[in-house]
Amino acid sequence: MNTPSPFRVFADSGETDREKENFQNYLFKDIDFRDRSNVVSFCRSDFRSVKMHNMYFYKNNFDRADFVNAYLKETTFEQCNFGTDFFNTVFENCTFRGNTFDTSTLNNNRFFYCSFENEHISNTTNRQAGYNNCTFKNCFHEMNSFEDLTFSNCEFEHINLAQMGAYNFSFTNCSFKDFVVDPDYLGSYLFKDSTLQGIKFMYRGNGLSLNENVVEDLRTLSIFFLESGRLFEAFNMTLLYRYYSKKELSIVNYLGNVLDRVATDNHELRKSDQIQRIIKALIFYANSNIISLEETVYTIGQFENKSVSFDSLQDQLQYQNNIYFLKQNIESLLFEEKDFINIDPLKEIYCEISIEERYYEEFKLLLNEYFNSVSNGYGIPELSNYNIIGTRKGSLVIEIIGYAIGIYVLITILKSILIRTLEIKVEYTIYRKTHQLLEDNKMSLKDLEGDINIVRRILNKPSDEIVTKAKPLSLLMKQFSVFPNTLVKRKKHI
Repeated sequence: MNTPSPFRVFADSGETDREKENFQNYLFKDIDFRDRSNVVSFCRSDFRSVKMHNMYFYKNNFDRADFVNAYLKETTFEQCNFGTDFFNTVFENCTFRGNTFDTSTLNNNRFFYCSFENEHISNTTNRQAGYNNCTFKNCFHEMNSFEDLTFSNCEFEHINLAQMGAYNFSFTNCSFKDFVVDPDYLGSYLFKDSTLQGIKFMYRGNGLSLNENVVEDLRTLSIFFLESGRLFEAFNMTLLYRYYSKKELSIVNYLGNVLDRVATDNHELRKSDQIQRIIKALIFYANSNIISLEETVYTIGQFENKSVSFDSLQDQLQYQNNIYFLKQNIESLLFEEKDFINIDPLKEIYCEISIEERYYEEFKLLLNEYFNSVSNGYGIPELSNYNIIGTRKGSLVIEIIGYAIGIYVLITILKSILIRTLEIKVEYTIYRKTHQLLEDNKMSLKDLEGDINIVRRILNKPSDEIVTKAKPLSLLMKQFSVFPNTLVKRKKHI
């Protein structure tokens, strides 16, 4: 039995006045209004949950109309008039050409493979929109307010955003040609896999001297924002300047200083906004070359060691949620992708494994067999070296220092072979015990020199033997906590 369609089909009756009509749950399909001798007006009409496919609107009036939860595909709007509200609407393979948007409101919309050409947009707000594989060409913007927009695989040509408010944009794999922005907003823009060539500045204020070299101007802006107390923007500009200029700068230390200033800010709204945007920037950049995976891991430790409090419970929960999301993002990179190799696999790190105390001797035997199999599998004898540096009572907690590769491979295997519940945790709090142990000469692991052949072997899938040796360990382990930002500094042994 066929389920009846929830859509009623729109029929072009030939009337030019279709104003104030209720088109909720209507299907608009295969109509070309260019064939009409008289322009059809949809002023103040209701397009909630409408579906449009293969439509061509030409010079139609959509003033004060509402598009809510709508879906538009392969539809063209040409020379139409919009004073329209768009909420939660999806556009796929749509074309906008020569339209006028005046006093429109757009909120939480998504655009896929859409093109915008010769659009005139004024007095319009646009919030939380996503643009994927879209093109923008020769569009005019004036007196608008755009915020929290994401652009992925988009092209911009002859676009000027300097005559409006344009805040908190992110660009992934985008290209720019004659793309004009106000540099006072640039600090809130996130870029990855994008070239900055083609971006131009138009500044309306005073006291900011730019030289039209975009990369050098990033440094100028970072200083300007820092002096102005705009700490997220200063941090973001410093990240981008370091990447595009290929300068050696310590982002970890810089972020520590920024967080100290943010945490003591008495302006609660500003403090919350600054710190949340810093975390969101780290999430955005985590899988890029803007900041290394190792640096991002260290920043999590910094957040967890800073005392940051908020007057609002909502702000506190949002802060904790963003930290959690950043952790999950990093864990996926560490243990589910090969990107974990960005953390030196031949450094020692600290981990804790919880087992029942009665299984301690058996556990030591199985752990030794596992590390030997890793060493043999990768042809690196020294990888079998690890140290059990202590135990704690209760459910026995075994403290281990070993090479990162052995520990990360074990976690990766455990995630795929577990036959019972095992809690695997990644702790990012900076752990100093291992450093103290080294200073006390309680470690004796030999130094290893990096070798590209070693790295290539490590990137290979673990052998069946390694997986086999890891299985018995999973039966004994109750919890596995690794501290990836506790990268132990090896001592030279003469």
